[in-house]
Amino acid sequence: MKRILYLIVATLLMVTFMGGCSAEGESPKETTEAEKTTVQEQTEKQTTEKITEKETEPESITDENGNEVTTLAPKAKLDRTPVNCDHIDPSKPMIALTFDDGPSANTGRLLNILERNGARATFFVVGKYIKGNEALLQKMVANGNELASHTWSHANLSTSSDEVIISELADTRAAIKKATGVDAPLARPPYGAHNENVKNIAASQGISLIMWSLDTRDWESRNATAVYSKTMSNVRNGDIILCHDLHKTTVDAMESVIPSLIQSGYQLVTVSELLTYGREELTCGEVYFRR
Repeated sequence: MKRILYLIVATLLMVTFMGGCSAEGESPKETTEAEKTTVQEQTEKQTTEKITEKETEPESITDENGNEVTTLAPKAKLDRTPVNCDHIDPSKPMIALTFDDGPSANTGRLLNILERNGARATFFVVGKYIKGNEALLQKMVANGNELASHTWSHANLSTSSDEVIISELADTRAAIKKATGVDAPLARPPYGAHNENVKNIAASQGISLIMWSLDTRDWESRNATAVYSKTMSNVRNGDIILCHDLHKTTVDAMESVIPSLIQSGYQLVTVSELLTYGREELTCGEVYFRR
């Protein structure tokens, strides 16, 4: 009996061992072409999804205050009729006088001074002051001057919400267009305050931002002699000069500053003329300080 049991156990062990060897010794099943195609399609799909996610993910950068802001697509050039610079003499230096915070009670006299001297300037107007002063803006355009935005309410854009920035820029631009029929794709942030967010929103609205290279400090001195001295002592070819037609003393200074600049050989042109003469169009969302 013991011998029979031994034989049975031995036989069972042998069968189990042979089966295991056969399973372990089998060749790997060859992958069919259909299976290869399926795997490749799945891999390509996963790769495409990752690339798409990467490409569409907004790129974030940090502004000067350490706040994270999202950048937009590459900025485009201003979409407008090419600036007419036929009157510019390339052999002479040129500068751009700019006036902020108007129109005011002093703007009309300033326009007369410019016209009398055959000079042009750029006026960064505050939107809420346009109503009732449409005739002044129309005269600015008729005399070859340039109109631009200084926001609707002189708001500090760098501390404003997106909604406020958008409306401050868009509403002023619309008011200028309504009053004169002329588009105004340039803007100067009050106080010169701007950050990456302001630049991005300006870019989305097709606006370029204009700063300055020479500050007359007319808002500080409120003195015509000081404004004259500051201007004539520091002016250089290609300058964008910051003034404010809000102040009577500034316009008083222009009685002497404008003819003196011309006598010194400078052409007084608009900001767009200064920055685009012989060059490509301005870029939306970019900040310009001088030629």
